[in-house]
Amino acid sequence: MQHFRNYVAEMPRRAKQKAFDELPPNQTVLQLFEKPHSAKNYSNENAGTSEKIVMTTRVHNEEARSYIEAFQRFGWNARIEDHRTGTQAFCFLRQTKQDLVGFVRSTFLVWAALLGNASQVRFYSMNTTESQSVLGMNSAEVIGYKWKRPELRNRFRFVTITPGNTTPGG
Repeated sequence: MQHFRNYVAEMPRRAKQKAFDELPPNQTVLQLFEKPHSAKNYSNENAGTSEKIVMTTRVHNEEARSYIEAFQRFGWNARIEDHRTGTQAFCFLRQTKQDLVGFVRSTFLVWAALLGNASQVRFYSMNTTESQSVLGMNSAEVIGYKWKRPELRNRFRFVTITPGNTTPGG
């Protein structure tokens, strides 16, 4: 499950100044998902049914669709989940059983992860000049939670990504 907040569509003027930077579509697939398929070997006939990506977002626009297209290019069976209310979307995220992935500045996602039962949760942050000036520190420090409970420490992963870096996980 991928939660894409789509801050730029929700807050076009304030997203950048508030350091709400989300990864571009191809980088999202390549850096945050463990086993992307080779785009060369992909065909619609052999899309794996166990390798589904469901993306939630409040704003269904061209930007959101570009993420779905990127997942599909790399062989994932991807779709946008349409919810009528924020409560429905929150409950959907909270009920995720496998991986839950998204931007650490989304409190919506953080609470769904804390209250839910996803086997793995991956939060990412962007290491940008804007995030350092807005937050007063490096993004890695912001998300460097020190979990005391073993079940949380084992489930949660935090990744800081430097824009332009195409190495998986960083």
